Order: sequence, then structure tokens, then C-alpha cells
Amino acid sequence: MYSDKDEIIERLSEIELIDLASETTTLDAAALAVIVTCIEDADDEIDGYISGRYTTPLTSPYPAMIVRISVELAIVNLNKKRNIFSEDVLDRYKWVKDMLEKIAKGTITIDVEDDASTPDRIEIQSNELRGW
Repeated sequence: MYSDKDEIIERLSEIELIDLASETTTLDAAALAVIVTCIEDADDEIDGYISGRYTTPLTSPYPAMIVRISVELAIVNLNKKRNIFSEDVLDRYKWVKDMLEKIAKGTITIDVEDDASTPDRIEIQSNELRGW
């Protein structure tokens, strides 16, 4: 996973995370399973966007931008599970989509070791056969 519970807590408080993920007042096993599912869904969406440019899933250590996108999208997913579509949630989603589209188009690049944009073969063009 590109992010984890602790990275989500850096953006939300633990109380907010409990409110979104848990049916109780603690981060119990069921709540942790919900969080993991939301992160996995976020990461799948990330991979869907960037797989044309990068080999996915990415390998650790993950670029900071990907970690942030994973966290933000997981937060959106947690809110969506609770049918919460506040302005903050919509702004997070717009930011995530914008970043993913820019990465997919190559407007923004991420620092990864293995990059699918590196061709497995090259094309050589020559003017020597011109006129054939």
C-alpha cells in the first residue's frame, strides 16, 4: 500500500478517522479493515491513472506525491462510505484527480526507479533509404 493509517492520521485526527471508519469508539479490527480497503481502492485508482507511464504497482520507497495522493484519496473513500460529500471532501477529490491526470499526461513526473516510459526497444530512422 502506498499509504497507511498513520499517514491518514497526519492529515485527520485519530478521532476523525474513528468517526469515518469505525462503528465503535476505537480503531478496532473492523475499522482497520475498512481503512485498508479504502487505501487499496485509492491505490488501485492511482495505478489505473499512472500505469501508461509507470510500471505499477510502484515499488517502495514511494514518491512523496504518490503517498499524499493515496492518503487524500483514501480520506475521500472513507467519507464516501459515510455518504459525506462536504466541500472539503470534494476539494480533496478534485485535487487528487488533477494530480493524477497531470502525472498520467507527464506534466508532473514522479521519481521512481522503474518507469514504463523507458522503451524496451528503440526506433531508428534513417534517410539513407529515401526514395525506395
